[in-house]
Amino acid sequence: VEAMNVRLAAEGQPPLLQEELVGGRLYTGPMYEKYNTVLRSASGNAYLVGKNKSLCQGNTYVTTIHAINSCVLKLSKLMDVCAIWRGMTRGQLPDGFWTPNRHGTCGGVEYGFSSTTAERAQALHYAQGVASTVFEMRQGMIDRGADFSWLSQYPFEREILYPPLLGIEATGSRVDKTTLVIDARLSLNMMSETLDEVLTKRFRLLKGLCDNIKLEIERALGGALWKVLFGGTGVDVPTLKEVVRKRAHEQLNEAYAGEPHLFNNDAKLQSVIEASLTIGEDVQWVRSIVLLDAAQVMEQ
Repeated sequence: VEAMNVRLAAEGQPPLLQEELVGGRLYTGPMYEKYNTVLRSASGNAYLVGKNKSLCQGNTYVTTIHAINSCVLKLSKLMDVCAIWRGMTRGQLPDGFWTPNRHGTCGGVEYGFSSTTAERAQALHYAQGVASTVFEMRQGMIDRGADFSWLSQYPFEREILYPPLLGIEATGSRVDKTTLVIDARLSLNMMSETLDEVLTKRFRLLKGLCDNIKLEIERALGGALWKVLFGGTGVDVPTLKEVVRKRAHEQLNEAYAGEPHLFNNDAKLQSVIEASLTIGEDVQWVRSIVLLDAAQVMEQ
């Protein structure tokens, strides 16, 4: 784990959390079926909905699934691009996988996690039986999976795991003996977030708000209107503007100071947002006074 975190740090990525490690390890064992059953039942397929009801008994494993997904997203940043395979049997791909839609694309979306392997023989092993099918894919610069072999309960499988909602587009097919081999292109779900990103979402929202208020403050301090109002009064206008700017920025920076998780408290977040908006409104109010007085000066 320490070695992986060193590599992640070198890539500018956050370290793996204990929850992510536990989730990832659990997925590589028999629990994977329950996690994927929950996810796949979201498709609305009657068989999958029924299987979810009987197998999972109402459990949704939300936290665990998020932890596994986060683990995959982080480890994918370390993945070296290579060819990967996925074997399956006793299944039939829907017509939409082969027939182009009105946009000229064909394929499908995997609702669950997608287990692939860097070992072709492993994919062929899982494809033994009726309706033997093997997907042959190559990862891209962005569409990379996560090497789970070091974390897996079955490291010899050389598992490369992908997060839910993976797009799989067929680019060609051929028959190898009794196995249908499908050449496919992958499209990663770019909306997925790590646990770190989910837990700091409110903090990032607040920081974005404060950054926007700073831009509004710069607009309020711009122009020559302040000089029109204070000209002849002996007030150093540039210094006055800088004092207003500095104080407002200090207050806004103080607003989101502290650990990001603190802002997951509703009361804390509400009070900080209200205080931040007030700071911006105060500067806008000063600008309004400047505009009003400047207009009066010009009338005279």
